[in-house]
Amino acid sequence: MNSTTLQLTPSRDSGTSATAVLTDTGYGVEVQLDVQGLPSADGTERIAHIHEGATCADGRAGNGAPEEFPLTSIISQGGAGSSTSVIDDSLAELTAEVPRYVNVHAKAARDGSVPPASPVPTSSCPACGPPAASSRR
Repeated sequence: MNSTTLQLTPSRDSGTSATAVLTDTGYGVEVQLDVQGLPSADGTERIAHIHEGATCADGRAGNGAPEEFPLTSIISQGGAGSSTSVIDDSLAELTAEVPRYVNVHAKAARDGSVPPASPVPTSSCPACGPPAASSRR
């Protein structure tokens, strides 16, 4: 199986980091997220998704892109959490030339806004640059 590992870096001085492992399974791409340094109480839900049409820098500057692939939410436990999702795409398509980034953040308020006290903790760009350096077979 072909896979790539992404190191997700903190946004907005959150101190939160993560690893995303994307594995081509033949029936889709498995996305394994492992997050550390969550600044919230145990049981707090963090939503995750892959945005398409912008880069990490765009998202961090407030110019994010639409959510293309929803991922399983992460539930904080002891400042960490993980989730596994399968998306209906191939790793080759997901890491093509279209800019994309993984985003994990606090659950949005009812009006759709992310609460200001809950920073956007992690972002990374599966397709902002060639992932070949971190790919393995």
